[in-house]
Parts: sequence; structure tokens; C-alpha cells
Amino acid sequence: MLNINPMLEAERRMLTVDQYSYIRTAHRVYGKAIKQIARETGHSKNTVKKV
Repeated sequence: MLNINPMLEAERRMLTVDQYSYIRTAHRVYGKAIKQIARETGHSKNTVKKV
């Protein structure tokens, strides 16, 4: 049986400040597409859109 701590699981899924900053800058300053940023970062398109 797997013993997964819910706090560790949530922490793994949350964006760090650096990731958040990268996504905003890539899209707003450099004009990268949401889909391209999602591929580069490994996050879903929906997550990238929310930032």
C-alpha cells in the first residue's frame, strides 16, 4: 500500500514563484503561445492559462 502524504502531493503540484514568473513573462513579454509554454514547462494548458 502506498503511503502518500497529501501535503507533499499538493506541494509537488503547486507552481513555484519562479515558474509563475517564467510563464507570465514568456506569454506577456515574448508573446509565446499557451500551448508552447505548457509543452516547455510540463504543466497543462489550463494551468498555464490560469497564470
